[in-house]
Amino acid sequence: MSSTPFGLTISYLAYPERTTLTDPKPVFSWCLEDGTQSVYQLQVLAESGQVLWDSGRVASAQSIGVRYGGSGLFSNQKFTWKVRVWRVGSSRGSAWSKPQGFATGRVWLTPFPQPKNDSWENRNPLELTEIEPERIIKRGDGTYFVDFGRAWFGTLYLRGPAAARVIVHFGEKLATKNSIDRKPPGSVCYRTTETLLSARERVLVPTPKSPFSSGARRGAVLIPPGYEEVLPFRAIEVEGWPGELKKEHVRLHALHSAFDDRAAAFSCSDPTLDAVWKLCQHTFKATSFLGVSIDGERERTPYEADAYIAQLGHCHMERDWALYRWTLEYLLTYSTWPTEWAHHLILMAEADWEFTGDTTFANRLWERLERKLLRSKARPDGLLVAGAIVDWPQAERDGFGGGVQATDNRQMAGPMVNSVANAFYWHALMGMARLAKALGKPGTDYEQEAERVRKAYHAVFLDSARGVFRDGEGSTHASLHANLFPLAFGLVPDAHVPTVLALVKSKGMACSVYAAQYLLEALFAEGEAEAAIKLMLAPGDRSWRHMLEMGATMTAEAWDAKYKPNLTFSHAWGAAPANLIPRGLFGLEPLEPGYGKVALKPQTGGLSWAKLTVPTIRGPLKLAFDTRRGGFAFEVELPGNVTAEVTLPGEKTPRVLGSGKHQLRT
Repeated sequence: MSSTPFGLTISYLAYPERTTLTDPKPVFSWCLEDGTQSVYQLQVLAESGQVLWDSGRVASAQSIGVRYGGSGLFSNQKFTWKVRVWRVGSSRGSAWSKPQGFATGRVWLTPFPQPKNDSWENRNPLELTEIEPERIIKRGDGTYFVDFGRAWFGTLYLRGPAAARVIVHFGEKLATKNSIDRKPPGSVCYRTTETLLSARERVLVPTPKSPFSSGARRGAVLIPPGYEEVLPFRAIEVEGWPGELKKEHVRLHALHSAFDDRAAAFSCSDPTLDAVWKLCQHTFKATSFLGVSIDGERERTPYEADAYIAQLGHCHMERDWALYRWTLEYLLTYSTWPTEWAHHLILMAEADWEFTGDTTFANRLWERLERKLLRSKARPDGLLVAGAIVDWPQAERDGFGGGVQATDNRQMAGPMVNSVANAFYWHALMGMARLAKALGKPGTDYEQEAERVRKAYHAVFLDSARGVFRDGEGSTHASLHANLFPLAFGLVPDAHVPTVLALVKSKGMACSVYAAQYLLEALFAEGEAEAAIKLMLAPGDRSWRHMLEMGATMTAEAWDAKYKPNLTFSHAWGAAPANLIPRGLFGLEPLEPGYGKVALKPQTGGLSWAKLTVPTIRGPLKLAFDTRRGGFAFEVELPGNVTAEVTLPGEKTPRVLGSGKHQLRT
């Protein structure tokens, strides 16, 4: 008997029964435990049980993006769907999958993202999780300290043994093991309020107002209707509590998007790297409380680079592609100002295609994406004339351009023809060329323009004598950033890779949390996994080890408050290890959009062993390596309809594997 399909999604939503869809012709996807599918049969049923569409037996291996073929689905109705399959080499079909429910909203209407955030169609639902305290301590002055273990965006409920007025202090960061930090750095949360307890019922403690203007900025996202305002806090201190405060008296209600904590897993021989991975996982869950990828508590605003880095990590930990589709559309309406931030939207569209295998989303956004290339800023040789943000805050730029400010925006860096903006421009052109080919659009224009930019890039920025890239036209300075971005994007000529790599390695972590994504990406790509892992875990104040030492329970916006005085402890762009571990350490890369065919090029990174589970649209990939018995042992478990090209350390020819469990060794 073939394995029963599981992991059903509809319109790339894992939890469609708790939201509403507007597409009258949605698409269905499912996972197989093993084997290769040869035939499928799919049924869609009305709430009454009537079969609205039966695909019949379809001879096809397609298991993602199967479009509804029945009559149009009407608005405001409930449905279920199920699927069964036949595998290659088997005449017996599987059992029907467990039915998945879904409901329609206003069919044919596509919700357009607005700051009021009042529509919840076509995206996974928000959930409230009740968190009980991990520790309650009564201090000598009678004040109670209550620790929930990690910070969440949430609300607080109290039920007193007697009516009383109490003072509640909320803290995102601890000062000591049993006290919150009432003077935290930057925009890390500390607030206080008074509330009246009831002896008869649980009461919501009013959320203290933010000291900064949350939601005032154009494009800031507001709490959706039906939910109380939240704030990020890990612990509270309570003054004036009548009697003994027990666990049953206090609850944190954490607001977040639907999230499966078991979808991904990682462990390794270094406990600090384990802790970093868990820090990232919690960050994605906790910061999803608005259903949109935001930059953190201070602004609650989507930013393009933030969203792209979060997308890469979150979608390697949970099958929530819709959150980033919503964010991408949002940012196409409420764009921000940096030059290369615009290019990140093209990277987001390409990443969505790679994760889902779906081209319809990028096709619908095509004209708006094309404008994000900023081709109107290009001069005759193809290079953009535009400032670049390079890195943020400005002090993290490693002296880029000698401190020259851009004339088009004083927050950006010059020279006006610079290596960072143009590295992203070339990278975005290549992305558009790949998308155009997938969509059946003419892609030669983008390829030709990319080649023109590449030649001009090398002519203008490459210092052949030193074998490194200069910051910009007219500059002799070769910063970390001028070299890490072309190295990460594959823009460095082969002959100069050793010298560019040497410069990059010599600089260490001379960049911000944001640029660290690309710095480590470049190191992993060049086989320098050990150097990358060492930077992640380095002692001092510029690593993820330091985030843990600071007491952050979500990733921080900056390495330390001394580098960015207004930092938050809730910034998902700091969660780069979530994508760098699968993509860099294990060398996971989709060779086909939708992960039907993947590449695996594991590196030890100085670890003696590591295990990883990554969710994909086709099911979980389970990977592990171990060097403790000599040599390199690699275990691979692939779901059905997936093949892998595996290249082990020291090998040049990949081994081709089909679905199932495999044990390899060098």
